[in-house]
Amino acid sequence: MPAAPSSLTGPVIGQLLTAARAAGSGRAGLVQVLAAVPDPRARRGVRHRLAVILGLAVCAVLTGARSFTAIAEWAADADQGTRDALGITGVVPCEPAFRRTLQHLDADALDEAAGPWAQRRTAPSRGSRRVVAVDGKTLRGSGMAGGPARHLLAALDHGHGVVLGQVDVEAKTAGRSGAHYLITIKGNQPGLRAQLAGLPWRQIPAAYDTGEKGHGRAERRTLKITAVAAGH
Repeated sequence: MPAAPSSLTGPVIGQLLTAARAAGSGRAGLVQVLAAVPDPRARRGVRHRLAVILGLAVCAVLTGARSFTAIAEWAADADQGTRDALGITGVVPCEPAFRRTLQHLDADALDEAAGPWAQRRTAPSRGSRRVVAVDGKTLRGSGMAGGPARHLLAALDHGHGVVLGQVDVEAKTAGRSGAHYLITIKGNQPGLRAQLAGLPWRQIPAAYDTGEKGHGRAERRTLKITAVAAGH
């Protein structure tokens, strides 16, 4: 059982969570990826390889750890199979080791290493397409000393629930000229929702229609395309 959060893990926790969600059973491959992340520590006095610290942190986050204390407690209780897979030959890192390393780790470098790895592991099969959602999020606890919190713009693989990549943006919103967007209109946008509901959907031919069965239920997906008046 992970300990309750008692300390902030900083912006890097988002990247650790990204790697954790894509890890699955590929711990050996993940360790190789993590070994390529630049080590922020001075070489003198280093007791644990960076890949070991990051590998344990990823596994701990996968089980629900969200603080340095919870990560260290999970690492201390890790079974021998996990230790062997991560290449641990001695004692596991303690809480200060996780804290110091993760606080100084280059989160962008970790994301650059984990992102392509996650993309390869979730590559769609031949003939199918990857559905990607782009959304922003604010990192909790990243606004230190009264400064603004960090905002990440992330690309999420819908089929696997894995973040394929994310970038730090200076504002909560970001856009790209000439891009196309697929937006889900919810009840908190009553005006736009009412406009869409008033369109003649029954008269619009379907551009795409498919049905499938799985997990005890039948699903049918229909795509219709129409234009709306300017300003709507």
